[in-house]
Amino acid sequence: MNQEAVSPGKFPFSFAHGHIDGFLDRVMDLEAAIEWESPVLRNSDLTLSFHTREVLRRFESHFQDELPMGYDRDIFRFFLALHDAGKPEAVRVGNKRLQHRFTAPIMERAFRRHGVDDLHASVGLAMVSGDPLGMFLKGHLRSYEASREIREMSDAAGIRDLEAFFGLFCVYYICDAGSYPALRSLFADLPDGRVGFSPAVRGRVELLGFGTGPC
Repeated sequence: MNQEAVSPGKFPFSFAHGHIDGFLDRVMDLEAAIEWESPVLRNSDLTLSFHTREVLRRFESHFQDELPMGYDRDIFRFFLALHDAGKPEAVRVGNKRLQHRFTAPIMERAFRRHGVDDLHASVGLAMVSGDPLGMFLKGHLRSYEASREIREMSDAAGIRDLEAFFGLFCVYYICDAGSYPALRSLFADLPDGRVGFSPAVRGRVELLGFGTGPC
């Protein structure tokens, strides 16, 4: 991404390799209003903090290359730390579909408070605005419906390169969905140490018309 990622000296979440717990603890300290120890699934003890650590671990384990669009890695880590910030509230009111509506304003305020530039913020907010890939893979959306929603996300972020936007969205999806044991069959280990879609799922993802992400 061409513009400067953050305001100089303001972004407080630089990451030391292997220090996932320290990174997330820093985020949790500065964003203490988020319900980190509340559940992210109904009738489950899985907390937001535990789930978020697993998502970050998958990212650090499987995605060491430059991110699509040159998206800043520290900002992407911060994005992952906040990606479900509104989900506990959605679980509490009994409507998981509201998680995106509840998460977006929390993420937007955090991005602004910690100096994330408009372009990176727009991309992050677009990616948490819905779950078209997950809904498609679960059979709740048809391919053309999911493709339309992904195009709308990319447009909202101001990104014309749909394949690049979708590539970053796939990294996010693989880290997030792959942290749930029930969804791990969607993915497969690749020879280079990364994780990608399983062969059957890869064929379905290709139907969307944006490639298969970075894998």
